[in-house]
Amino acid sequence: MTLTSIADNYLKKMFNRNASFKEGQWEAINSVLQGGRTLVVQKTGWGKSLVYFLSTRMMRDDGAGPTIVISPLLSLMRNQMQSADRLGLRAATIDSSLNAQDLAEIEEDLSQGNIDVLFVSPERLANEHFMEETIPMIRGGIGMLVIDEAHCVSDWGHDFRPDYRRISRIVRALPSKVPVLATTATANNRVVEDIQEQLGSMEVIRGPLARESLHIQTIVMPKKAVRLAWLENNINNFPGSGIVYCSTISDCELVARWLRSRGISAEHYTGRLSKEERISREDSLLQNEVKVLVANIALGMGFDKEDVGFVIHFQIPNSLLTYYQQIGRAGRNLDRAYIVLLHGEEDESIQQYFIRHAFPASEDTLEIVELLESEDSLTVNEICSRLNLAEATIKDCLKLLEIDSLVVKSGSKYSRTINPFQLQNARISNVIANKERELERMKDFVYTKDCLMKFVIRELDDPATNNCGTCSNCNGEFINANVREEVVVDAEIFLQRNFFHIEPRKQWASRARIPVNYQCDPGFALSRYSDSGWGRLVRKGKYEDNCFDDQLAIASADALRNWIDNNYGEEDFIVASIPSLRRPSLVSNFANKVASHLNLPYVDLLTKTSTRPEQKLMNNSQMQEQNVRDSIEVNKSNYVGYSVILIDDMVDSRWTFTVAGYLLRESGYGTILPFALTSTSESG
Repeated sequence: MTLTSIADNYLKKMFNRNASFKEGQWEAINSVLQGGRTLVVQKTGWGKSLVYFLSTRMMRDDGAGPTIVISPLLSLMRNQMQSADRLGLRAATIDSSLNAQDLAEIEEDLSQGNIDVLFVSPERLANEHFMEETIPMIRGGIGMLVIDEAHCVSDWGHDFRPDYRRISRIVRALPSKVPVLATTATANNRVVEDIQEQLGSMEVIRGPLARESLHIQTIVMPKKAVRLAWLENNINNFPGSGIVYCSTISDCELVARWLRSRGISAEHYTGRLSKEERISREDSLLQNEVKVLVANIALGMGFDKEDVGFVIHFQIPNSLLTYYQQIGRAGRNLDRAYIVLLHGEEDESIQQYFIRHAFPASEDTLEIVELLESEDSLTVNEICSRLNLAEATIKDCLKLLEIDSLVVKSGSKYSRTINPFQLQNARISNVIANKERELERMKDFVYTKDCLMKFVIRELDDPATNNCGTCSNCNGEFINANVREEVVVDAEIFLQRNFFHIEPRKQWASRARIPVNYQCDPGFALSRYSDSGWGRLVRKGKYEDNCFDDQLAIASADALRNWIDNNYGEEDFIVASIPSLRRPSLVSNFANKVASHLNLPYVDLLTKTSTRPEQKLMNNSQMQEQNVRDSIEVNKSNYVGYSVILIDDMVDSRWTFTVAGYLLRESGYGTILPFALTSTSESG
């Protein structure tokens, strides 16, 4: 039998006897079978995974070693493993959730030739055990290397992942006869060039990117409450089940809560969920047990459900490449699916935050290099104690330095290598400028009068010239922007009651446990700093009026009264505040008003002993904890033994509440309930 007929038989076995290859699929498979290095750029839903599964099946039949698939997301790996099973391929995944026994069993199977496809995350390539022990024990050696979502290799790509840069070294070390396959749906010419620069010369197989089943519309809708009301009014009018994309974790949680409160079956999906929770929620959507999954980029790549009926964006994403990938979840096996983008007033500030944090600042990287040059080796914790940098920033810098062989990790300690260090200011500036341009193009898309599908795919350098004929600009709006006023009012009330929970810290920055009886209780903030409504009033009160509006005191008292009634019953509380030398009356006056509305005593329990830098200028836990410890003490009072509502205007790291609460508990006070007017935490 010829290779073509063997491949055709497997295709029919995988699907049905009428199945045939899509344009470009056999060409890609044949390139792999000839030992070539191939980059496949094809539209979402085209079947890129079919290429490497079918190639693997035929190569394994011919005695080749197993395929290693480097895949960026757990959801993608799980979907792919189910597809592999259709061809009788034995697949396994090595990820961070494995325990030592599971890993040992997979390694035993690899050494015995019992695994055909091994999925690993790019982060696994930084694991010394995996690179030096797991890979060498593969029976027969690697048969094929697959880089899924290959745009992550390129720092010009919309979802650049630094660990992908390690792949270029692996590719260079592979025997020339081992085929390498890279696949993506979201690579423009610049990204393709960068992939080839990193992975070497590759045959590029590109196809048209237009998706005929997708009907696209954009709606400018600045107010969050109006967008929430619009979702309630319209989601049940869309067919089947679908996805609402949000830009932040907090908005995923918020939108899902709102929809549930209005009787719509919804769950949120973010990277903060456990592996088990993510699997469960993916399955709920796959089985149409929920109407909508409200997700962030954690559901961006590889989630494979053929009948997603709609994709709605609650905010604009960072680029049209991201947008194309996310709308590609819809309409894979449907004649018609609906794509709606809602443009809100907060969109640009969210994306600008992500752009600012896309790369560590050059001066931060230089600080770490100079510190490691002056000391033999340091852990992340030890670096935090010496430098006023965020722990996440330090870890990002170390990862990039390690990839570039400028530092080396041994156990938990990092040391400087002898390789010369040069700042990458020009390169980083170019990448950030490109991200700014991509965001501008995303905003242009919202307002364009041209064909929306053509606008998107041209950004991916698809030369298509025909209009799609189905988007709202080509064929008229398929859904209107009108919402019922009473639902908007309900949404505004919902947002005002969208409290930000303040979880107590359970350990010090040194990792030592805080005794349970010295911890704060769970508390809450009335608002989020960036929100309209209460957040706007907090900003105005702090930075314009130097006094918080009485509305905030009344709303805070009402919220605290309900919280205490629901959680504490008859417990005796007093009210205290976090002191400040810079604005000595701002928070204490506000706390006095709240105490008055609650009919509780207000007591100055704490004193600021010295002027320290503002807490917001402290960038990691070590510095934040010490900054508070050095500047606060407990006053004598006649209320020892009482529980305390401890009020501050803003909360972010929670260290002020943690240290103040510890000192109060140590002095004999009861429950410490932290309350802030607003949360400035960017973690959402």
